Amino acid sequence: MIKRSLYLCSVLFTHYRVDKIIFACNTLSLISLGIIKDIFKNVYGVFDSLLPYIDDNSILIGSRKTVSIVNELFPNVLTIDGSELIKGIEFDLDYYSEINKINNLSTGKTRVILACTHFLKLDDSLFVLPTVKNKLLLNNNT
Repeated sequence: MIKRSLYLCSVLFTHYRVDKIIFACNTLSLISLGIIKDIFKNVYGVFDSLLPYIDDNSILIGSRKTVSIVNELFPNVLTIDGSELIKGIEFDLDYYSEINKINNLSTGKTRVILACTHFLKLDDSLFVLPTVKNKLLLNNNT
């Protein structure tokens, strides 16, 4: 993944003359971005903007790989593998039981970080759950 990222950045900067590249995938950002930034200055990751908000009061929900990497980097942060929720969203399956599991696990946390672009497709049912309501990063303006 790192080798491919380096190649693509090189092609985009030299051949296509882009001025900035943003890795929109959390997993890609977490694996490659540190090395890429040492070589290319104008490469950013979406995950960069989340880092200041990850602490002991956070719960991070993401793909299996993103959760695995975050667990290594931040062992005290509660993480939830949202793979089943992601699958439900992607294939238009019932995902309410997954939301209820997340709701039960997030008790006592002040910040919920949805670390996957699939979560943009969630319907309003997520926002009605009492534990999650007003905790989402975008809703509490933190």
